[in-house]
Order: sequence, then C-alpha cells, then structure tokens
Amino acid sequence: MSMDTNKIVKEWFYRLPKGYALAPYTDQELKVLNEVLNENGLSLDEDVDILDQAFLDAKPVKEAVSDEEFIPYLTDIMSKEAMLAQAQVNTILATYEKLSEKEKEDFQNNLRKQNLNKFISSGWKVYEKFFAPIGETKGLGRGEMQILLAVDDTETGGTGKKDIVMKGGGMYEVKELTKNFNFDPAKDGMATKFELTYTLQDFYRDTVSPMREAPLGPDLFETLKPLVEESSLDSLQKLVDTLQEYFIPIPDEKIRIFREVSYVPMSNMYEGFVLLNEIFYKSKLDTDVQDSRVTVKSKGDQDTFWISGDDADKISKASGKPDTISINVGDEIDDENKNAMIWLKRLERHPFVQDPNKMVQEFNNITRSFFQGVKGLIWYYLGNPKPNLSSSTSDWVITHVTRGNYRFALKEKLNTSKYKYLAVQG
Repeated sequence: MSMDTNKIVKEWFYRLPKGYALAPYTDQELKVLNEVLNENGLSLDEDVDILDQAFLDAKPVKEAVSDEEFIPYLTDIMSKEAMLAQAQVNTILATYEKLSEKEKEDFQNNLRKQNLNKFISSGWKVYEKFFAPIGETKGLGRGEMQILLAVDDTETGGTGKKDIVMKGGGMYEVKELTKNFNFDPAKDGMATKFELTYTLQDFYRDTVSPMREAPLGPDLFETLKPLVEESSLDSLQKLVDTLQEYFIPIPDEKIRIFREVSYVPMSNMYEGFVLLNEIFYKSKLDTDVQDSRVTVKSKGDQDTFWISGDDADKISKASGKPDTISINVGDEIDDENKNAMIWLKRLERHPFVQDPNKMVQEFNNITRSFFQGVKGLIWYYLGNPKPNLSSSTSDWVITHVTRGNYRFALKEKLNTSKYKYLAVQG
C-alpha cells in the first residue's frame, strides 16, 4: 500500500495538544491517530507496523511564535513593506487574534513568502479569512488584504496607483464581481473619457431628437418620401421603423447625461446601427440627394443657404486661389437640424451607420485602455475568496454604464445570444 507516512504523522501531531507524541502512546493519542488513519484509508490494527519507523523518526511539530513576539513583527512588516495605514494593520491584527493555533502557525509560515502564481493556485487558502476581514477596511477592496499578506514584494497602491504594486515592477487591479459578473473600474471607466460616449450623444442630438417634433415628426415617412425614388419606398419604411423601434424609445436625456445606460439601450443602439447600415448600403434605398450648402457669418450672425453640387465644387477648387467664381445661391435654411434633406444625409454618413463595427471597436478600446495600465487583473466571484488572474482583454466586455462609468463583465457568464453587442466584443 502506498502512503505518505510523514504526512500522516504530521497531521496526527497537529491534532494533539502538545504537537507531538512519544511511545508508549496514550489511549487518547491512539484515538486521534486512528481518526487520521481512517481518513487516509488505513487501519490502526492492520497498518501500524508499517508506520512504526515513521513514528520513531518523527519530530515534534514546530510551534508557532508567540503572539507577543509575532504581532510587533507583523505590524512592522505590513506598515513598512506593504505600506498599509495603521487602521488597516489593526484590522489584520483583529482578524489574526481570532485564528486557531494551527491557523496562526500557517499564517506565520506563509507571511509574504509566496509568488503570485502560488497564491492564485492554492496559497490564498491560508489567508481566506482575510478576504473579508473583521470590520471595515477603508482604502482596501475585498481580496486586496489577503494578497498583501501572502505575496512577497507587494504593496498597496492606495488611491494614487493601481490596487497592488509589485516592487519588482508591474501593477495589478483587484476586483470582486457583482452577482451579474461585472465590476466597476472606477475612474478607469469614466464615460467622459471615451469617444464612444460623445459619438452616441452627437447621434441623439443631431438625428434622434429632431425626429420627435415637426417638421420631421410626427410622420417621418411622409416627410422623407419626396427625397427618395418610388422604388425605394419599402426601404424607406424599414428605415423609419428601425429608428422608431431601436432609437426613439431611449430618452434623449438618458444619452445626453450618459450616467445610467443599461443593457437594453446599449443592445438596441448597436442592433439599430446594424439594420441602418443594411438599409442604406445593402438595400435599394436611393438617397442620391444633394445637400450642398454655404454658411455666411457676418457681425455675429450666421446664415446658411442651399447651393448646387457644381457650385460647391467651384468653391472647393477656388479655395486659397485669387480666382473669381460665380455661384447661384438658393433658399435660406432656417434650421439645419430640422431640414429633412440634411437630416437624412447626416444619418447616412454617421460613422456607426457606415460601419457598425466601429461601435464595437470603441467598446474594445475602452477594455484595452483598462488593461494597458496593468500587468493583470486579480478578480473574485462575489463573496468567493478564491482568486482568479486575467491578463487578456478577450475575457471581458463592456456591458452598460452606471454612475457615469462603463462596466466590465466576464464574457463567458453573459447571455451573448440575447445581447449581440456582447458577442461581437473582444
């Protein structure tokens, strides 16, 4: 029978009050030994002869350093090496004092002696009770404390850096996922930092908002009908239906403020852009209309007039040259945002309508910007002290915006068949 006798003896000694046993063994010592043997599929009656030599060679288990001696050392190393504030150190001490003697010994033997890979694999178990320690620990997220206790050459990044700083180089963010498998990247996800936010806001300001009132609304189809060929009316109806189904239900104010934008609006906008692209560029919709115009500013006033496409070419060719040109100026445009012809061409030329993949690229840019600043992401499922390590942007997608920040979520846990904008990210 193959067995690890040293392991069995060590476990036996751990369970004894003195930390070791000497022959002749007491009934209580033999009772504990029998429990350990049974757990390993062995029997005291059948296998004790095989174990005898191991018992003779065994040495008492090393006792833990006394709390009076260890606590000053622990305080010093966590404040000077891990750079924790005294309140954070006090939380560690309060949690440590509640450990069993065996747990204290393991704590002492592993204190800041692991590399990150060992910690991720199994080393975290020693410091499991420090994942969510006693009391509130301001300045540290859940999981950060156990990393600082276990992994050598680490210090807290505080508020000015990333969560965990490796003294040899590199920084890591630490995040606990919500029940929906996402996390808030805080300032690294601020919506105001990214082009996607402004592109969507411009679309609503210039395209969606004008649809809600005259002259474009309330009957957009009839307004646009004179601008397309008779053969394109079916495609025009699909265009109007798409705008009304995917964009109009989203309030202008939600996009203008861009503080709370959930899954459904995000998904609708992406799918709406996909359909608009198909209508404009893959159907029979004929929108070959001219929208050339010239704007004149004088004494603070600004006026815009229609001109022909040929006259627009004349202006372009003559720009910067001493040549004199003659153009015909058409009617004045009262409101460019409400002019049907300008509105339609603006819609057709919107970057996300021309190529919906550009919206996906903007999502990916947000994810990449987060990972460019760190060596990796150490993350936890909600309430689970087992750490996970990720260094790939493909594991994460942007889902929605809350409190003005884009949220990152674990792609493999999401319903990508329902929300197509999630499936195409990464």
